[in-house]
Amino acid sequence: MNSTTKGKVPGEPPQSAATNPEEVKTNPQDVVKAIEGLESDRKLTPQQHDVLEGVLQSIARKDPEMVVQFAMRQEYFSGPLPQARELNAYDEETRRMIVGMAAKDQEHTHLMQLTGLNGHINKDRRGQIFGLMVAFAGLATAAYVVQYSAVAASIIAALDLGTLVYAFIAPRAAKKQAPPEPSKPSPQPKKKRK
Repeated sequence: MNSTTKGKVPGEPPQSAATNPEEVKTNPQDVVKAIEGLESDRKLTPQQHDVLEGVLQSIARKDPEMVVQFAMRQEYFSGPLPQARELNAYDEETRRMIVGMAAKDQEHTHLMQLTGLNGHINKDRRGQIFGLMVAFAGLATAAYVVQYSAVAASIIAALDLGTLVYAFIAPRAAKKQAPPEPSKPSPQPKKKRK
């Protein structure tokens, strides 16, 4: 039996370094290049796959929990822009388009918030104007009725002013009695690691 067929069973394919952990001989520079390939999101070569598989198998023999922790690492990202390393993977024109779209989206969001705020302000202003008109109409009616019946005029005026005062005071009193609402945090891009 010569050195090339030593330990070889006829009919079985030869075992590669990746499938036989005892034969894994890794060069530290190869491991670093494979890890850099993972971090840069490039496609790994078959040789880099073999190197990483050999490293993981040798780690699994020594400390199986280490491999599980390494394999379970996940990143979540939420936001208008991709992460910097993902954004840099695109060409210059595409990056400008992505950043421009995020800027337009933010501008639109601010415009919608401003429009909503202005709508609430205008609604409150209209309510105050119409409330003032109703109050003056009630007082004018009371002034007209006073020449016929002072009691009826005072009832109309009391109801008019009482309703007006209640309309402004009741909502404020209800807000004081209600528990304060929890403030909502402003939406920000989130990055979670597990």
